Amino acid sequence: MTRMTVKHPNHPEVDMRFLRLYEDWTDYCELMNSFENFELDPEDYLKEFREYIDEQYEMENGRLVIMGIRFTPSTVMEKLDDTAFTIALNQYAEMRFESDPKSCASYEWAFDDIQTTKESVERQCEFLQDFGYVFDVDFEKLEMTVSFDINYLEKNNVSN
Repeated sequence: MTRMTVKHPNHPEVDMRFLRLYEDWTDYCELMNSFENFELDPEDYLKEFREYIDEQYEMENGRLVIMGIRFTPSTVMEKLDDTAFTIALNQYAEMRFESDPKSCASYEWAFDDIQTTKESVERQCEFLQDFGYVFDVDFEKLEMTVSFDINYLEKNNVSN
């Protein structure tokens, strides 16, 4: 990790804020890159899929009774034809994800983490703007430009 050092003559906390900004921006870019390559994991929907299958059949006390032994319909389906069960689970997961992406635990976690990190980047930029720094941030393109308003020094009587 590259270290960034900024020394502000009257406000030493600026250095810490720039370091935090750099770390948050790096995290944000990494999260966005992994988010763009997100792959749906049907296992995130396994419990919900089993419940869906089990609700489709009339049963005695929630179980399918075969020769006195009780099974759930989802267990029977999985044990009789694992391939069909896996295909059905994949289709169910894709359908649920398309209709509501936040229904996927992995996706929701990544989305929340990205939002939190983005908000932290915005807070650091807002703080640093009060000290003459100008930010041009494009969160979609993952680009950030930082410049310094030279007029800040004159306006605030800052000397080297």
